[in-house]
Amino acid sequence: DHDPSCQFYGMEPIIDLAGFPHPERGMCPWHNQDVAVPIPHQTESATYYLDKTPPAIENVTQTPPQDNVQPTDIVHVNATVTDDLTGVKNVTLWYRIGETGTWTPISMEILEGVIYNASIPAQPYCTTVEYYIEAYDNAGNSAKSPITEYYNYHVIPEFANQTIAILMALVLTSLLVVYWKKKIQI
Repeated sequence: DHDPSCQFYGMEPIIDLAGFPHPERGMCPWHNQDVAVPIPHQTESATYYLDKTPPAIENVTQTPPQDNVQPTDIVHVNATVTDDLTGVKNVTLWYRIGETGTWTPISMEILEGVIYNASIPAQPYCTTVEYYIEAYDNAGNSAKSPITEYYNYHVIPEFANQTIAILMALVLTSLLVVYWKKKIQI
């Protein structure tokens, strides 16, 4: 509202505020007055919260665990993401192959409650994957986890059942040879 008797009538506001209405008020009514017919100045107070707090990213887990990712494994990443003031707008998992690869975004979806989930595709053995999680709230604040460095894992070679059987047969044969040599010497 502008008061025509005010010497600054017609000037643009000096301060431009952005915020969110008090939770108990669904909207904030504003009154305007027609400059042709002066009426008493009307106001209504409203409480706004200024949200400068980023979302919280906690309890980041990975399945399968970091030390047991095989070439056929899709890696599932879960994170608890909350924002008590304006709410979580979006959560993204960013991953890359190696230390110099291009970052690829994957939108994290709500798994349950405040737990978000994304899946990194299976990678060939001996591949190192780095990733981090980024979240935004509805006021535009952002958070990253981890804050420094990155989560990472290394894809280990997968041992097929045949390979394991051959290795076990070789070990057993070696043990039998050693046993028979000792028995013959006695």
